[in-house]
Amino acid sequence: MKPSTTLPQTPMTVLSAPSMGWPVLVARVAERFGLVDWLNTVMAWDPKPCRWSPGVRLLAIILCYLVDPQALYQVEAFYETLDGELMFGPGVHASDFNDDALGRALLKFHAAHPAQVYADLSARAIATYALPAVDAVHGDTTSLTLEGDYPAADAAVEPSPPPNATDAEASSVKGPVSPALTARPKRGGITRMAIARISNWS
Repeated sequence: MKPSTTLPQTPMTVLSAPSMGWPVLVARVAERFGLVDWLNTVMAWDPKPCRWSPGVRLLAIILCYLVDPQALYQVEAFYETLDGELMFGPGVHASDFNDDALGRALLKFHAAHPAQVYADLSARAIATYALPAVDAVHGDTTSLTLEGDYPAADAAVEPSPPPNATDAEASSVKGPVSPALTARPKRGGITRMAIARISNWS
């Protein structure tokens, strides 16, 4: 008798998983030399009102910058397609990395003197991974930031007449439409610019 080849009629569940790539590898490297715990020890913060430590949020910024650099307000959207729990631990979601939360973490980092933190962190990484000793280390922290407004979908700015202008004066103001203000690249000054803008949120 020929055996039956009919598959059992059982319900099937379709599983899906986010595409992670190498952000998980970077997270494991940071975990190996205790990046998050160490950052939390060099910054002044109160764990009681915090859902997540500033070290976790700084790691989120680092991973995003290394994989696909985004503006601070876009970091949350970056993690919506990734498994936050796999990288940062149970209970972590993309909404935990909104720009307000990241901004507060950056303020705490700035208060801890970033240059000294960067130097100590570099020494910690060299010791953890037993990197060969060198006589000199060159670290280039030059940044490229933007200032101005982001363009709004080919929006244009039309000159407006002054207050209390007559009809004739108002019509004389009309002319060719000027392009909308776009963001301009500016070298350096990222810390001062970022802190000034974050301070305006409070």
